Amino acid sequence: LLKNKAYVAEIEVGKSYDTLDIWGKIEEERALNEKDLAYINSHIDEVLNSLKGVQKQIPPMYSSIKVEGRKLYEIARANEQIDLTNKIREVEIIEAKRENNPILTDDNEVRFSVYFNVSKGTYIRSLAKTIGEKLGYPSSMSKLLRVKSGNFGILKSYTIEDLEMGNNLLVKDMIINMKDCIDNIYMFDANDKIYNDCLNGRPIKQEELNTNCDKVAIVHETNLVAIYEYDSVSNKYKAKTVWN
Repeated sequence: LLKNKAYVAEIEVGKSYDTLDIWGKIEEERALNEKDLAYINSHIDEVLNSLKGVQKQIPPMYSSIKVEGRKLYEIARANEQIDLTNKIREVEIIEAKRENNPILTDDNEVRFSVYFNVSKGTYIRSLAKTIGEKLGYPSSMSKLLRVKSGNFGILKSYTIEDLEMGNNLLVKDMIINMKDCIDNIYMFDANDKIYNDCLNGRPIKQEELNTNCDKVAIVHETNLVAIYEYDSVSNKYKAKTVWN
């Protein structure tokens, strides 16, 4: 239900892998030096700026998307070839900026971190590969941390230890209300009659919800009760998910 996501990804320049991250098999390898470091440092901002905007992405072969009932990583592990033309997706790169200066490692690789703010469904591993291609080097993703999803960021999160110890906060203040996780669905504040219909999974007439939206989040006394979807055959909303 949430829209944009933000990540901090570490990019490794000098090696490329079949999985587009460092946990796969090496496909290409180049030993880099101080000259390469200087080149990358002087061109990385230009490359990152060029990523911004709407672009098309083909899912990596090592991903969980299903094609004809099989996950892509299963097909990849079987060394089979498959046409992914119909799986191309349109994504938006809202922001891409470096988090630090590139460094040359003892393994003759160049590493740096990038902050990405992207639309849902964007493959950061694919962006890591694209960055290397634009720089003229093999590259991959070596670390990934999601720092924001929709309206929720890691800086406002709590650890399990925080919940166990309290840390001067009440547990109820640490836990996010489910309705606050929804930012793109029409929300309906239910009366007792609608609330009882939801709990029993009954269909609800369109006029009762006062909307023509495809989906409705039904709330009762500030709590998310159910997600209902419109059914054109019956001209009613039917329960998709109900929380008791």
